[in-house]
Amino acid sequence: MRLGRVDEETSANIGLIRGGQATNIIPNRVILEGEARSHDSEKLVRQTEHMVTCLEEATRELEKDIDGETVRAQVKVEVLADYPLMAVPRDSALIALVEEASGALGRTIAVQAAGGGSDANIFNGGGIETLILGCGMQHVHTLNESVSLDDMVRVSELLVEVLRRA
Repeated sequence: MRLGRVDEETSANIGLIRGGQATNIIPNRVILEGEARSHDSEKLVRQTEHMVTCLEEATRELEKDIDGETVRAQVKVEVLADYPLMAVPRDSALIALVEEASGALGRTIAVQAAGGGSDANIFNGGGIETLILGCGMQHVHTLNESVSLDDMVRVSELLVEVLRRA
């Protein structure tokens, strides 16, 4: 199964595995929870289908005959769309506002796509144009995740300047 960074726009992961009662008993049920993300809706569909197909193929490969009866695991899949795709046009008035505020502070900003899911996805999906401003986080979603106080101050100053100009 292709997992991790699949391509420049797509990532996938199996993050939760639950099941069983004890270490010496084969579990009768195992629950896997994972995700796939992409900035391209067709790639997202393909990656999701790939993950499901891999699980289904694994159950066929592990089919066993026990006392003359063929036993095979069943795969039940539930795919939920948690976050709508988010694409704010580069010529957006909101991006221009943030760039103007940044310039007033003597700074430049880098406009780029974000790979995560956030409230901004939900707002944009509902027609409320929203941006995500990075706050300088390092090693995101790891045990070493951190953000410096200086970076928090800098993004706060930017937000204040954006509000002044809004």
